[in-house]
This record gives sequence, C-alpha cells and structure tokens, in this order.
Amino acid sequence: MARRLPGAAAVESELGQLERVALSELRRRLDTIDPLDDGAPDGPVENPTRNVAPPKQTEPLRVAMAELLGRSLEQSKQRAREYLYLALLRQLVPDEARILSALADGSTYPVVHVDCRTGVSGSRRVLSYASTVGRAAGVAVQPSVPRYLSRLLHFDLVELGEAATDLNVQYDILMTDQTVRDAEDAARAEGRARFVRATVRISPLGRDLWDACHPHADVEPAPEPAGAAQVRVGPAVDRPTRYAWEQVLPPEPAIAVPRTAPLEVPLPRPINGNGRHPRDD
Repeated sequence: MARRLPGAAAVESELGQLERVALSELRRRLDTIDPLDDGAPDGPVENPTRNVAPPKQTEPLRVAMAELLGRSLEQSKQRAREYLYLALLRQLVPDEARILSALADGSTYPVVHVDCRTGVSGSRRVLSYASTVGRAAGVAVQPSVPRYLSRLLHFDLVELGEAATDLNVQYDILMTDQTVRDAEDAARAEGRARFVRATVRISPLGRDLWDACHPHADVEPAPEPAGAAQVRVGPAVDRPTRYAWEQVLPPEPAIAVPRTAPLEVPLPRPINGNGRHPRDD
C-alpha cells in the first residue's frame, strides 16, 4: 500500500542510498583499527614519566590509600609519630582521656575480673576489667569503666600486671562497686563466683602519647564562638590560644543551653605540671 502512494519510490531510493553510505563509512573505520593495538607506544618513549601522565585514582578508598602511600615517602620519623598519635586521639572518648590522665603519673590501680565456675573445670568470664581507676579519674559513666579499659588495652595505651598486695584496701573497695556486685550475682545464679585480681598502669605507648599530647597547665582553652549561650569549660579568655590537638582535630559542636549568659563549668586545678586533675574521693 505504501508503495502505491505518490513519491514512495523516490523516498525508498533515498533511504537505501543513505544506508549504503553509512555502511561504507562504518566499514572504512573498522578497517583502520589494529586488533592487536593495546594503546602502548610502538617504540621507546623519552622521559615517559614526564610525557605520560599516570592514571588517576577515582574510587574513594583507593584515593585514600594512594594518599597515605604518597605521604609515607616524604614523612619524617617525628611526622609519622604524630600521625599515629592523631589516629589514637581520634578514637578516644573523653572518659578514656581522663583515665589516661589519671595513670600518667605512673600510678597503679586494682583490676578485678569475675568468673563463673560450673562443674569441675568449667569457667566463664562474666565481667572483665572492673577497676577503681574510673572513680579516681572522675569519669562521667562509671559502669562503662570496664569497656573503657578494654578499649585502652586494645589501643595498647595501658597494660595489665599482677595483683598487688599493697592495694588490698582498694581491692576491698572495688568489691563493693555495683558493677562487680551485679556480676557476682549473675555468676552465683549459674554456679560459683571466682574473682581474679590484677592491676592496670599506663603502657610505654600511652606514656609517649601523653608526653606528646597532654595540655599544658598554663594554656587556657580557646574562647567559645559568638552566638547562643554555650557551656564553657574553664574560665573565659580573650586570646585565641588553643591546645595542640585542637589545631588538627575537628572542633566539637557547641552545646546550646537556654540561658541568657554563659554557664561556667570550673575545672579542678592541676596538681602537677603534666596536666592531671586531682582524684575524686
């Protein structure tokens, strides 16, 4: 039916001609392609590192690894240590920093593990790393002290030692801690409770980290940003002095409170030059 329309033959002839032209052009281009050509130059290239740009990484994880490898070629030993200390600081929570501060003077604190013994040789640990160091450091969340110590041990910032007989009084105090008592009740519900004594102190890496990063006693915190009323830690200052790690760590978001004037939260005065705070009774 279409061929009977006026001009249909002319249109069909024109389409056929266009198709032949397109096929001829495609065949010509295919004939010019070398199937063995991998894109590499046929002969030696002078100064290839200058004339040929290296491929660029586009995947975020590969970009990050390439950047780290690039930095490793240029960094000094001091800079490498700073990268390590910065990575450790980024993983610590404030309560863990207080525990490290309490251990920084070389003090040793008691640690108690609670095991549940069932049968002749069966034993299961109910609680690990209960310690009085959290109370001495003034941490905000006392029940989390075992978890804090577990993380600090994982980071190799503290280390465990044998039980100390000169800490018997502190061991007795630790046995009255609610976390230990709850673990004892849980152990007795299944069998017999067994207490394993140990001690905790700062590790060599923890000492190096503290020596490199602890705040100086004579340096005040930076002033709070202008705006809504904020919770300010320590006295207000006029000069923009910052701690060493605040220059590399991102600042924490301000905590707004419904007050017309800033709320002062005083810090306990340090007792020595290493920035430690007095222990809580």
